Amino acid sequence: MGHVIGSVNISLGTMRERYVELDTSKTYITCCSHGLRSLKVESILKDKGFKNVYNGGTWSDLEEMINQMSSKK
Repeated sequence: MGHVIGSVNISLGTMRERYVELDTSKTYITCCSHGLRSLKVESILKDKGFKNVYNGGTWSDLEEMINQMSSKK
């Protein structure tokens, strides 16, 4: 449905294996089409020691917020 430049797309089904590809010192915002999977991914990453993880909810909500922030610049 969309993509943020520089983002990484990792599905919930592979997150428990692929989280090692991510840098624990970076900030991550999770999102998905309905918001439930992004909540699960947020929980997985926090369980793995990530400190700066936030659930962005649905992609459409996150995209709208990104567009609003971009238009303010």
